[in-house]
Amino acid sequence: MVTLIGEMTAIVNRRREAAPLTSGPGYWLRLGYKAIARPLADELKKRGIAFKHYFYIRTLLEEDGISQVELSERVGMERATVTVVLDTLEALGIVVREAHPSDRRKTNVFLTAKGRRMKTDVLDAVGEANRIALQGISAADFERFRKTLATMIANVERHRAEQDR
Repeated sequence: MVTLIGEMTAIVNRRREAAPLTSGPGYWLRLGYKAIARPLADELKKRGIAFKHYFYIRTLLEEDGISQVELSERVGMERATVTVVLDTLEALGIVVREAHPSDRRKTNVFLTAKGRRMKTDVLDAVGEANRIALQGISAADFERFRKTLATMIANVERHRAEQDR
């Protein structure tokens, strides 16, 4: 029994040594996100757009008039946080909330004319941040990265779906 415990401890220790915390995909994804977010935040700031508002504005530029709940899901933030951000965006004249036409429990979020005019600035900021991040990377390498990341995401989503069953 003592030998078995010793062997298992050795296996656990080897696994820890073989896979340092900085070798996993989560570590590199977070590091990459933080690196890419910096120039994007800088580019948005130059154009008068707060980085903390970017995901909301971008989502509404992609599909305007979605429900507040749907916006929350798409930006990956809690509903209470979305409410606070929307209060700010509404005060800035960037969005307006309207009652859903057939469901009084829902509120839809729309960009105002001022919000829609931000599209060029958002696209320019994203383009510049991407240009900075992709320097020296071929289109083929980026496509391989994109496909690998898509596979990782699908793997995790499939695993979560299996766990939920």
